[in-house]
Amino acid sequence: MATTKKFIGERYPNLKITMAKVVIGGIAVTSFKLLHTDHVQAATTKGNQVSNSSSIYYQVSSGDTLSKIANKYHTSSNNIKQANHLKSDVIKVNQLLIIPKAFHKVQTGDYLTVLAKKYGTTAAAIKEANGLKSDVTYIGQTLIIPILIQGQLSTSNSTAFHQKANNL
Repeated sequence: MATTKKFIGERYPNLKITMAKVVIGGIAVTSFKLLHTDHVQAATTKGNQVSNSSSIYYQVSSGDTLSKIANKYHTSSNNIKQANHLKSDVIKVNQLLIIPKAFHKVQTGDYLTVLAKKYGTTAAAIKEANGLKSDVTYIGQTLIIPILIQGQLSTSNSTAFHQKANNL
């Protein structure tokens, strides 16, 4: 690990690299931290409601349509339907929707952290949008790259969202 830190420090002196991954045949075999970092999520809990500073979910309000939401976030109704496994344009008030920025087909070297930087989101958001339990992805896998929604209030959690989506 000391060799890795030295190599990265010499080659990329202006980059702050916190993690290294070992990849064999396009599959991440292991990863290790290079720097100690603490991540804090800004969230408050009140009953069954969680308020995040940003979320991958858009909470449908009265008067919303897929078309209005798509226009607001510069995407298409069909992309929203695909990301949320919707069979029609019908949405309900308080329904949680993932708003996709893109769909990305995984290729060699596509790690969640690299994709997050490329698309201006977070690795955690990509994992949550795709129901991933780890950072492992597979070549040919199509990932939803979500838009981060600022200041939304969600009354449900991602587990319930993914369970419902998988039952459709």
